[in-house]
Amino acid sequence: MLPMEVNVRYLKIFYLFARQNLMKDMQYKGDFILRNIVMFLWVFMRYIFVFVSFNQIVTIGDWNFDKSLVLVSIFNVSHSLYKMFFEENFMNFASKLYEGELDQILLKPISAQFTVSIQDFMPRGFIRFLLSLVIFIVSLACVGWSFSLVKILGFIVAFILGFSFSYSIHFIVVCLSFWFGNVDNIHFLSRSFTNLTYIPMDIFPLGMNLFFTLFMPIVFIATVPAKILFEPNIGILVLEAIISILFFWLTSLVWHQGLKSYSSVSS
Repeated sequence: MLPMEVNVRYLKIFYLFARQNLMKDMQYKGDFILRNIVMFLWVFMRYIFVFVSFNQIVTIGDWNFDKSLVLVSIFNVSHSLYKMFFEENFMNFASKLYEGELDQILLKPISAQFTVSIQDFMPRGFIRFLLSLVIFIVSLACVGWSFSLVKILGFIVAFILGFSFSYSIHFIVVCLSFWFGNVDNIHFLSRSFTNLTYIPMDIFPLGMNLFFTLFMPIVFIATVPAKILFEPNIGILVLEAIISILFFWLTSLVWHQGLKSYSSVSS
């Protein structure tokens, strides 16, 4: 099968997953509305943190109120995409592993990693994404950001790489279920790190800053895209690309190593 045909096939499969989950979400309209209200509150809570913080201080490290507002907006856009595409899947990963659903997934003629990553797509998260995107654009206008094609292209590349890393670190963590048993809340381990990223990572001491850049590079999720949006830096983009590709390769390695140690529930 040609690569183009494979891509079209996976797009069709994703469409079917999205349609199925949208129908499931809309079965109970009251629940759908309430969940979106709660999501909106979570989005605005982070802005409240910025407003309260800068009511008492002028800067945090090299970050003023304007830049921090953009940073939180970028985090919310990235986080809303993660919640929409992957969160439900990673929350359910351990139970799929130990209740036998993975057995069925492995028998299907498509990538099992793709299926366990995207099968439980949450369409309701699209509303949160749109809200976060609108606030991001408004925040740029409020801080007087000057349009530049170089800045936009650099930001898009940095954002995609950061989102790729976010997927990778979450996926690697939930794959630990292959070895550590049915730990149904293991996804909170990676979330405890990535949820820090609406705070400027470079305000931490040098040792922690290096850790968050090289070993657990959550700095790439929001801080680096925000900085590139104001001051393009090809060097940091190259570093982000190398680390993001490395972590994405690690997802495949950890996944296949996990499958080698996996015993079918039916066996």
